[in-house]
Amino acid sequence: MKNSGRVVDLSLDVDSLLRGTRSEDRVEKVLQFILYLGLIRDYLRAKPNDDFDNAGIDFVIYLGDEIIPLQVKSSYKGVEEHFRQHGRSVPCVVVLDNRDDGELMSQLFQTTGLDKLLVA
Repeated sequence: MKNSGRVVDLSLDVDSLLRGTRSEDRVEKVLQFILYLGLIRDYLRAKPNDDFDNAGIDFVIYLGDEIIPLQVKSSYKGVEEHFRQHGRSVPCVVVLDNRDDGELMSQLFQTTGLDKLLVA
């Protein structure tokens, strides 16, 4: 068996990683719906450890000529940690289990400014 050479940090909290992936999956589901409605041109989901991911960006949303980066977090504590590490230039959406997808879509619109861009 070939060794991939990838170093895995076993101290990572697996539950946190799974929660983060589920949160990103929910945001992608909402983005797919927004794309279907024709409200955005496209979106891209960052791959683990790619340039976007390393810059604190989980998604890039394409709205006409406008490009909107987005970070997804599962808690408000995660948002604060993101802002400490990467600054406040990338908006964060917080995905909470007790919110339905409609509420998530509304938060996504407000967080990214899509609500203002789409009205104009």
